[in-house]
Amino acid sequence: MREISSRLKEGGVSEYAREAEIIITESTGLSRSEIYTHNPALSRKSLSRVNEFVKRRLTGEPLQYITGRVDFLGEEYLIGPGVLIPRPETEILVEELLAIVETSGIKSPSVLDLGTGSGCIAISIALRLRNAGVIAIDSSREALKYARLNGERLGVEVTFLEGDLYEPAGDKKFDIIVSNPPYVRTAEIPALQREVAGFEPAGALDGGADGLDVIRRIILGGREHLRKGGYLFLEVGPGQAGQVGELGLEAGYRHASTVKDLAGIERVVILAG
Repeated sequence: MREISSRLKEGGVSEYAREAEIIITESTGLSRSEIYTHNPALSRKSLSRVNEFVKRRLTGEPLQYITGRVDFLGEEYLIGPGVLIPRPETEILVEELLAIVETSGIKSPSVLDLGTGSGCIAISIALRLRNAGVIAIDSSREALKYARLNGERLGVEVTFLEGDLYEPAGDKKFDIIVSNPPYVRTAEIPALQREVAGFEPAGALDGGADGLDVIRRIILGGREHLRKGGYLFLEVGPGQAGQVGELGLEAGYRHASTVKDLAGIERVVILAG
């Protein structure tokens, strides 16, 4: 454990101790208690796998891609290259959506998740709102492969469709539209952490010159696909919430509100239709 931690630390991994522990447990199948209580000797095969994981991590590859798994709202999702890694900020997006559905009195809500990626948003909603009808769309065939697999593993009925934003939904209308869209400004992408800029899919990050290209399309398209009294939920980047709210009001939504993440950043914009 000390050797792996030291190698990761020297390689610039900030949470080197935690990641060393994960690498060893994931690559060997040993539990934390087995590692710390018995300090077992590793087989040649296990040692080779540990070294492979460490080498990949030292290139900057995200740990989640190496292990192939990530936790989101208490459930485990399978992910890999080509799929945006779910983050804690997006858990707030889902939690706010669930809270508003509960208080709004919407029965058997129809939900549309745009840019579903791993499927974590759509699946989390379907797990907690068993009477909801959920459609999830993504333009990436690779992402949809993981999303469908996660839906099957977690036992939910979500319709996954391939296409650009609203196009696969036809003329259907929804009570809830939700999205964690690309919102990073193009010029800022090279300055992101190497794990993000070098490995995560650019199409899930790049929001154009001001970061709002896709968000504008979602807001405008939502006017045709959101039922009266429905809600549009958007995750946004730092400093974007005010402008996104204004875009919503200009497009004809009745009301705009924001929710801060744990760092105090206005992270979720809610538009009432």
